[in-house]
Amino acid sequence: MPVRPLPFFRILSAACLCLSVLLAAGCSGKQVHVTTENEFNLMARRLPSILRDRGLIDEHGAYYAPVFSVPELPPAVGEYLFRRLSPAFRFRVDPSLLPPTFAQSRTAGDTVEMRPYGFVLGQGADIVTVELLAQADWNDDGANEWLVLCRIKPLLGKDNMRDYYLLVDQPGAAILVPKVIAVYDCLTRSCKLFMDVNEKKPPYAPEEPIIEVKIGQKDVVLPPGTPPPAEAPKMNFHESKLGG
Repeated sequence: MPVRPLPFFRILSAACLCLSVLLAAGCSGKQVHVTTENEFNLMARRLPSILRDRGLIDEHGAYYAPVFSVPELPPAVGEYLFRRLSPAFRFRVDPSLLPPTFAQSRTAGDTVEMRPYGFVLGQGADIVTVELLAQADWNDDGANEWLVLCRIKPLLGKDNMRDYYLLVDQPGAAILVPKVIAVYDCLTRSCKLFMDVNEKKPPYAPEEPIIEVKIGQKDVVLPPGTPPPAEAPKMNFHESKLGG
């Protein structure tokens, strides 16, 4: 009576066959452990040249997913990122003036939802979504770095968003200070991609608080002892210069 091969060996043979086909097709030799597949695939479509240059995808946009080895992750990745990731990449100010982590930037009115590989923070007029996309040897140093997405969406205008693609090169650090790989900005009427492959300058001017005030919209409080401004012609608005 013939002996049938065990299911394990059939699975092993199929895995080896698939691996050989991928390698023969020119797929990247670097292992990419993807944790959020749909968002990583979107990143690959938006940033194909960058990921190809790093050896993470091939010319067809395919990546080499490890068959057997799975890089170790800390438990509760969403909580880990919330407690350790710095939000300073969003702002053009001295990082020492900002809360060191997203968790420490939370105020009483903010809401937080933890996810398996990230978190959603409702903060002010924004919804901030952070996701770990993948682990891969980005720096060719033999260690896995993290690719992270930070998506900013206003409460009003569901089609508007700004996606930061981030590199965390020291995932075990007490404070995770990411590098901005690229920004895909759809907060305006048209989407624009900002990136700088050579990293000679920031790929995008980070957001900073901007307050627009129309002339005459608010009263001007003059310092004590300042003479009143000269009477202006009667129009729809008036101007005054302090100390002028």
